[in-house]
Amino acid sequence: MTWRKFNRLLDAAGLETLRFGAVGFGPFTFLGRTVLPNRFGLRADRLLQRLADGKVPWLKRAAIFHVALAVKPAAPDAESA
Repeated sequence: MTWRKFNRLLDAAGLETLRFGAVGFGPFTFLGRTVLPNRFGLRADRLLQRLADGKVPWLKRAAIFHVALAVKPAAPDAESA
């Protein structure tokens, strides 16, 4: 699922996103074949994760798993309306 679809699902459920995170960038394959051996794939995954968590936040959109902390906004009280 893409980051955009994930965001749409949260919006459709009426949830307000407080924090967004992403995890996982490997395994690195092309046409079903491994491009990087596991040792290098793990290094690349860790590097991409550090970058996504730090200086390159837009990289989160390319991750495999998306995680959100979201809340359903409180309904306004009938008395205060």
